[in-house]
Amino acid sequence: MYTGCMDNASLNTTAAVIDALGGTGNVARLTGRSYRNVWNWRKANRFSHHTFLKITGALKTRGLVADPALWGVEQVEPAE
Repeated sequence: MYTGCMDNASLNTTAAVIDALGGTGNVARLTGRSYRNVWNWRKANRFSHHTFLKITGALKTRGLVADPALWGVEQVEPAE
């Protein structure tokens, strides 16, 4: 299990997220995707957008958050 991140710290790589959730096999089961899919996400440093809610929900139960850019979500600055 991933132990290099403190509570509420943002995970900024797919590898850190996958490790925090128990590894490739656990993330494959969580998302309903194949082991190979998860391995490819680790290699490409990008998750499928279809997995955003499942993965972020699982991280939240552990007191963790991940950078939304890992799913291709752009941060929008508030208008002044």
